Amino acid sequence: MQEECRVESEDRRTAQPSSWLSLCASSCSGKSEKRRKARGGVFANRRGSVSEQERRIFETVLDETPSQYVATTYQPDLDIVFVDARLTLSTVELAANAKAVSVSVQDHCGPGILYKLHELGVRFVANRFAGSSEEDMARSIGIEICQMSGHCIASLAEYTITMILMLEHKLSLAVDRVRSGHCSLHDMAWTELAERTVGVVGTGEVGVSVVRWLRAFDTRVICFDVTESEKVTELGAEYVTMDELLETSDVITLHCALTPATYHLINATSLRKCKKGVHIINVSRGPLVHTNAIVDALYKGQVGAFGADVLEGDTRQFLDPNSFPRDSKFEKLLSMKNVFLSIHAAQNTHSALEKVIRFVLDALKQFQLRVIIEDAATKYGHTRNPFGR
Repeated sequence: MQEECRVESEDRRTAQPSSWLSLCASSCSGKSEKRRKARGGVFANRRGSVSEQERRIFETVLDETPSQYVATTYQPDLDIVFVDARLTLSTVELAANAKAVSVSVQDHCGPGILYKLHELGVRFVANRFAGSSEEDMARSIGIEICQMSGHCIASLAEYTITMILMLEHKLSLAVDRVRSGHCSLHDMAWTELAERTVGVVGTGEVGVSVVRWLRAFDTRVICFDVTESEKVTELGAEYVTMDELLETSDVITLHCALTPATYHLINATSLRKCKKGVHIINVSRGPLVHTNAIVDALYKGQVGAFGADVLEGDTRQFLDPNSFPRDSKFEKLLSMKNVFLSIHAAQNTHSALEKVIRFVLDALKQFQLRVIIEDAATKYGHTRNPFGR
């Protein structure tokens, strides 16, 4: 692994269904339902892809005092419209007349979309997730991308520990047996975490938080990252090579960024190096794990259990929040009692959602303020701040 295996606040992703919003220069073409005036502009209340919870948070924040991040007392009005469609090549025209858009991880915002947005006059994209790979490309054509980071460290760490405990304690099997009406304890014995060795791949902020939780269970924790953190050793964990981590760990949990070096980090070759019956946990990036390899290893017993909140290709598969993919590998995973799957739920806490929305609104206000200042400077032929600051 030549590239850095780092956590980008894993950051990733909102668990809510996809939607995008536009910040209008004047008016925005786009279907919306009821609109109401609020501090900061117009809020478009609508049903569909944005949850009621997200709308309530947007509405509450818009009614609050001015943003703490805007360095002037002047607060630009925002005309915010929730567009009743996902951002695709067929819907991107709805951004006409907008200067900025905000997108979720499930919207498609690749090079083709970015070029089209630029043609329509969009100069700012506020991501409601982290880990975008299009930042450099967008900058080269004159679009600034602003993305979340560090908003869900606690929620991701807690979810990881929950998933480890569910698989270690065989809770899914226990619940299934109770629901089916029998209470057999056959094959229900489990091992305490204090008797386990857990390997943590990636020791950014989320990885360190996971280490802290695991050490509270008196678990032996070994870690791998090309950049070592003093916090890890202070917590009583130790760094080892990646091969040693694979060969030694009873549980392996992934908390690294998706790079060419970490793509399919868990594959047929690496799984053969693992202890037989190892548990694999992934709440980071779906493509870190080769799905076909993990399915095969589960069938052979090389992997004892698999827990994931992200799956390879899930941004394509789960565009419809009301459907679940029904291809062969997903069907196989769903049929296994030693597999626990959820879909982008790890960061879906009230706190994380509010942080995302506050960040987006602050970013949009800062962008709109810059636009106003630049337009005024152009109009009057000088660069003095027109607000006297």
